[in-house]
Amino acid sequence: MKKELGVFQLVVMGIFTLLILVGFTLFANYKTTVKPSEYIGSVNIWGTVKQSTVDKILKDVKNENKNFKDVFYSEKSESTFEIDILRAISSNTAPDLIIVSNDNLYTNLNQIYEISNDIYPARKYVDTFINAFEIFRNEKSILAIPFMIDPMVMYYNKDIFATNSISVVPKRWDEFQELAKKVTIFDDRENIKQSAISFGEVSNIENSKEILATLFLQSGSPITKKTSTGYYTDKDVRRLVLFVDFFRVFSNPIDPVYTWNRSLPNSKEFFLSGNLATYFGFTSEIKDLRLKNPNLKFDIAEIPSVNESTRKTVFANIFGLAVTKESRNKEGALKVAYLLSSYNIQKNFPENIFLPPVRRDLLSEGANDLYMDIFYKEAIFAKSFIDPNKYETDEIFKYMIEAVNGGKSKPEASIKDSFNKIDLLFR
Repeated sequence: MKKELGVFQLVVMGIFTLLILVGFTLFANYKTTVKPSEYIGSVNIWGTVKQSTVDKILKDVKNENKNFKDVFYSEKSESTFEIDILRAISSNTAPDLIIVSNDNLYTNLNQIYEISNDIYPARKYVDTFINAFEIFRNEKSILAIPFMIDPMVMYYNKDIFATNSISVVPKRWDEFQELAKKVTIFDDRENIKQSAISFGEVSNIENSKEILATLFLQSGSPITKKTSTGYYTDKDVRRLVLFVDFFRVFSNPIDPVYTWNRSLPNSKEFFLSGNLATYFGFTSEIKDLRLKNPNLKFDIAEIPSVNESTRKTVFANIFGLAVTKESRNKEGALKVAYLLSSYNIQKNFPENIFLPPVRRDLLSEGANDLYMDIFYKEAIFAKSFIDPNKYETDEIFKYMIEAVNGGKSKPEASIKDSFNKIDLLFR
C-alpha cells in the first residue's frame, strides 16, 4: 500500500510547482518583439558603454514601444564599475541590468542572475547569436543576452599602397614580410620614417593585447576557458610560440623585415600622420580616425590569417545584458534585454551606432555599405575570451613580449609564465 503524502510534503511540492510556473511566466516564450500591451515598468541599466551610444538605441526602442518610457541607461567609469554596483546593492539601489563585456563579466559574476537552460534553451541561444557570444553561457545557464560586438579590422593607408604599386592588401600574415621590405622607409641615420606594420613591441602599439589575442585565437587556443572547477588559461602554450616569434620579428633591427621600434610614436598616431601602412583597430574606431584626420585616405580590410582557408578568426570585444540578482524588476529587465537583442532593433545598429548586429539572421543578409560589409564578415568570424582583470592582463601581455625582447626569457617560458599569472587572477 502506497504511503500518503504528508501536509509538509504537499506544501513543499506546491511551492516548488509555483516557482516553476513563475519562472516560465517570466522567461518563457521569448519573442523577437515585446507587445505594446506588455508591462515593462522601471528598468535601470548600468554599463561602461558611452551614454550617447546606448541612448540612440533606446530611442529606437521607445519609439517602437511606449512601455519602455521608464527604461534608462547610466554610463559608469570602467575603473569603478564593480565598486559602484556593490555600493548600489548596499544602499538598495542596484541596477536591473548591467552591460557586461569579455573584460568585466568575470568580475561581476556574483551579481548576475543566471537564466537556466530549462527556461532559455541553449540551442535557441546558439542558433540565434554568433559564435563570439559562446563565452556568455555555461553548460546549465545563460549569463548575459548578447547586445553588441566590436570586432577588429585592418585599416590601411591607400596612398602608401598605391605609391608602392600594391594593388591587393595582405590576406595572410606571411605577406607582411614582403610588404615590410617594400614599404618601410629609413632616413640617413637609419631611423624609421615610414612603417609597414606596428608589430614587435607593446608599449607604443595601440591594441597590442588584442592583436596578440587575435594571433593566439588563430592558433586554435581559447586563451581562457571554463571548466567544471572554474576558469583557467590554455595549457598548450607551445602552439603559441610561432605566433609570438612572428609578432616580435618586425622589431628586430637585424632582420630584413624590421619596421617598428619603441622610439616611434603610438601606432594609431603614426597611422593618422600618414606614416603607417596598416593599423589594427576596432570597428568602433572608424569615426575617431575620420575626425582626427579627415584628409587621410584609408580603407578597411579583413584581419589576415595564417591560411585563408583555415581558422579565419578575429578578436572582438563583446557586450551583453545581464539581469542583476538584486533587481526589483527582473521580469521587466529581461524583456528589455530581449528586445535589445531582437531582429527589429539590431537591424538598425549599422546605421545608428555603426556596429554590426549580433544575430546570425541579420549577418546572413549582408550589408551594402562599403565598410559595414567588412564589419559583418569580421563579426561572423569573431571570437573573444573571458578576461579576469583587464588592467592586470594588459601588463601581463606586455611583460610576455618584453621579457623575450629583453633576453630575460625564451618565448615558451614567457608565455607559460604569463598564462600562470592570469590563472592566479581567477583564484
